[in-house]
Amino acid sequence: MRGRSRFWSRCWGTGPPPRTRWRTSARKRFRPCWRRCTTPGEHPHRVHGGLTTLRFLLEDGALAAEQMAEVREAARERLSGSQNPLVVKAAIRLALALGDTDLQEMVERIATDRAVAEALVSPYLDDGSLDDYHEVWIDDVQEYARLFLSGGGADIGPIRRPGGGRL
Repeated sequence: MRGRSRFWSRCWGTGPPPRTRWRTSARKRFRPCWRRCTTPGEHPHRVHGGLTTLRFLLEDGALAAEQMAEVREAARERLSGSQNPLVVKAAIRLALALGDTDLQEMVERIATDRAVAEALVSPYLDDGSLDDYHEVWIDDVQEYARLFLSGGGADIGPIRRPGGGRL
């Protein structure tokens, strides 16, 4: 594997990276991944993948202090405004992984306040048409937030394979 595919295989835990090279590589690759998460109008699947990769980098301890602050801001951005439900779910996991009390309070509000969840989950599909399942997505996002706030959901993907990608 070369270049980008090798980076993603290491992020998703499909290959055993050398410990020191992984940390250095992760810091180099942080900026494009972070940019993907913070660019308005980016495709929701790319944002979801970026937020998940940031969570993996955070869990690995591969981020510097200034990068942690940028990750917090990215999670905060994605937990406000109108977002695709897939993006909201990834942002919830990232926010809780960060351990920031403000972000945790935002997730608690999403879990308990229907109006907050309605404002957060976009009623539109990627192509701009109205989503017939908007109410279902709101319920799903609230249930997801409650599950992860309670400490559950460890078996819900995307997760690492045992021993893969860890420092």
